[in-house]
Amino acid sequence: MLMFNDLQRPYLAIPELAREKSWLESINLSLLEHRWNHYLNQLTLATVLPWLEAQGSDEALISAQSSDRIFPNPETAAQQWQWVTGTAVAIHDRRLIVIPTDNWDASEFKVPQEWVDIPTWQGDYYLMVQLNPEAGQLQLRGYINHRQLKQEGHYDEGDRTYWVSEEALVQDIDLLWVMAELEPLAERQADLAPLAPLSRHQAGAWIQQLAQQLQTASASSIQRSPRLALPFQTWAGILSNPQLRSLLAQAIPSSIEPDSPPYAQLSQWLQGNFEAAWQSLDQFSPSTPTWGLRNIPAQSISRGKRVALSGINPALSLWTTVTAEMDGRMKVLVQLRHQTDSPDGLVMQPLPPGIELRLITPEEESLQVVKAQQQDDYIQLKRFKVLPKQAFTVEVRLGNQTVREQFQA
Repeated sequence: MLMFNDLQRPYLAIPELAREKSWLESINLSLLEHRWNHYLNQLTLATVLPWLEAQGSDEALISAQSSDRIFPNPETAAQQWQWVTGTAVAIHDRRLIVIPTDNWDASEFKVPQEWVDIPTWQGDYYLMVQLNPEAGQLQLRGYINHRQLKQEGHYDEGDRTYWVSEEALVQDIDLLWVMAELEPLAERQADLAPLAPLSRHQAGAWIQQLAQQLQTASASSIQRSPRLALPFQTWAGILSNPQLRSLLAQAIPSSIEPDSPPYAQLSQWLQGNFEAAWQSLDQFSPSTPTWGLRNIPAQSISRGKRVALSGINPALSLWTTVTAEMDGRMKVLVQLRHQTDSPDGLVMQPLPPGIELRLITPEEESLQVVKAQQQDDYIQLKRFKVLPKQAFTVEVRLGNQTVREQFQA
């Protein structure tokens, strides 16, 4: 399990089977952020739990099969992980909160407020785990106790997290087991005020209001983080009660499938099946000599489509290149080109100045915008990666003219 010797902050290999299983369990969630959040937490559990077991001698610290010592229960965790990242693991009479991140350059450790300020959720220690799913590895970066996080950490009201710099963490993981045995409760946990009582009737009204908001077109920000849509005390009161959590899950299912617009199906492209409008380079111009889009990796697929805008002749072309990644995601490159078909092949021409290429989420959020400058004969979005079934839109905009193409991984 240990990848190479790092006595203080070990690297662990993510089991290949866990990567495949986690993908299959994540792809049914309706929102992209929820899918990725679920995936990271599943990978973390599958990798860290065996490592925790190995730290015991005669008596294992934890049994991976002992689901009552893991919260949320891995079998039903999708509902909670769509809102709050992290997992609580009971190690004897101590509670370890494991928080994953895929930001390998992170210099801060961020913990959702729920794990810090809900009395029944709070931990004794908080472990920072950084994952690199593509490389199949994670690293245990360090830990901090609840009192230090609560009293010395910075509270970010915008996303309801407590954060500390990585330097504030104890980076020798072996010391965790020593401190867990020797550190008194008063030194490792800060006192928390109890939550105000929340009746089932009150909670039901709040949940109904939130569910109604999620059904409106303007609720994209709530969909991305419904935990921010309610006052924290109300939200915490719902999450801390298993029955109210169940009501919340029923009102806001985690696996609502969106309507199916006419997406270009990228997974089908990788299997050799293409929509008629998306053509290969040879179909565009059989005489085209070797150039950019011919020099793509063998495992990649590239297809182009005409983009008709008033006043531009010949039509522009939108090229999409898809590459299958080892972790199940797809890498996507999108280019907008202005090409004339001649007897010698496709000849590049300058794009109309100011024309824009945009990457847009299903919630209508612009993730990337690229604008053509004078004499640019093509523009392209920065390469990005998508999860299976993830949808996105590419928009070409010139003045008040727009053309959109929809894709699904």
